[in-house]
Parts: sequence; structure tokens; C-alpha cells
Amino acid sequence: MRHARLTPSLADFVTAANAVCGFLAIAVVARAWTGGATPDGRLPDADLVAAATLIIAGAALDSVDGIVARRRGGSPLGEHLEVMSDVVTFGVAPAVLFAVDASAYGAPWSGLALIVGGAYLVAALLRLARYIVLSSAAAGHELTGFPAPPAAMAMVAIVGLHGPGPLALATVLCVAALMIASFEFPVLTGAVGRFMIGWFVFGFLAIFTLPLWVPAAVTLAILICVLVAIARPGRPGGTSSADRARAPGLIHAGDE
Repeated sequence: MRHARLTPSLADFVTAANAVCGFLAIAVVARAWTGGATPDGRLPDADLVAAATLIIAGAALDSVDGIVARRRGGSPLGEHLEVMSDVVTFGVAPAVLFAVDASAYGAPWSGLALIVGGAYLVAALLRLARYIVLSSAAAGHELTGFPAPPAAMAMVAIVGLHGPGPLALATVLCVAALMIASFEFPVLTGAVGRFMIGWFVFGFLAIFTLPLWVPAAVTLAILICVLVAIARPGRPGGTSSADRARAPGLIHAGDE
């Protein structure tokens, strides 16, 4: 049986750029494990800003690749490549970022942070694996659980705030639990979708111009508001499965 030629499309290269952002974020953070940490064991601000910017860039590219695919055409590689890229940028990179920065907490929290970071990574893998299964089972399926891209941005915010060790670890566990939860998460469309893009832009600008705790606090506040809005009846910004099937131009930020 002959297979169609699997030539990568422009959208596939945009998706691969997401994975490159994740790799670079890990590389920047890993320098702290080779003597690049501050005297108190934390990541230097410059490295934290670089890693956070790369993860935000990955989230932005995760939104753009679907738009490029719809306008310029995609390939059979696209969906699988996207999930693999998301594992790197929204799974491995945030887990490593948190584990490295948490070494400043000291015992026992620095050791527990390795376990909690691993739990976040497993939750991200399960979240993305479930996305693959559901998307294969039915077109236009509802999203379930907290998507990986905003979860990764929550991890960046937690590191940026660098709160007390027990609170930081508990918050990461909450994010992990939300990813593998079974609640429906709406596709963000229209004004809400444009707001999400504006959020990415804000993140890029704020992280270079404001104290790190400001964009971190704003990010967590936005995510909490989104979760509260989802929990309320008649939530805004959501679409039904039928609507998704009829609307190929939806912004798919956070589909995974």
C-alpha cells in the first residue's frame, strides 16, 4: 500500500518552532544546575525572563500554527507534530523550570519539588494523550480538563512569584490536577479568543518592562477568572461540538 508523501507544510514548521522554544527554555534553565544559579539557589532573573519568554512564545506559536494550516494548507504530520511539540514546551520545560528554581527552598521542599515537577509532567502527558484519543474518536469533540498551554503559563507565574515552598508545591499540584480533570473546557472564540492573543502580547511586553511579580500575578488572576467563568452556567466563549465542526476558523489556543 502506497502512502501519501509526508512533506512538512509551513504550519508544521511553525509547530516545530514551538518545540524549539521549549528546548531553548530547558537549555537556559539547565545552566543553573551547572553553577549558574544565584547565591540563594534561585534562577538568575535574566534566565527566568528568557525561559518564560520562550514558553510564552511557544504558546503563541501553538495558537498560530492552526491559523497557518487553515490558510496555507497543512499536512498529515501536523496534529501529531503539534502534540509532540507541546510535550516539550508545555510539559518538560515548565516542570524543569519549577524543579530548578525550587532548589532555593532547601530541604525538604527542594526534594519534594522534584516529585511535584514530575507529577506536573505526568499530568501534561496524560492531558495530551487524552486529547489524541478524543480527537481520533470524534471530530469536533469537547476539550476536557485544563489545557497544557495555559497550565504552562501558570507554572511560569508560580516560579516568577516564588512564594513559600509549601504554597508553591501545592499550587503546582492543583494545576496538575486541573489538567487531568474531566470538566469541559470551551474553545475560545470571538472576543475571548482575541483577548487570549492580547494576553500573550501583554506577557511579552510586561516581562521585559515590569517587575516579574506583576505579569506573574496578572497571569494567575486571569487563569483563576477563566476557571471561575467556566464553572458558571452559561459561560462565555464556549462552543458546542457542532459549532466547532462548522467553524474551521476558530482560534485553537489551548486545544491541547
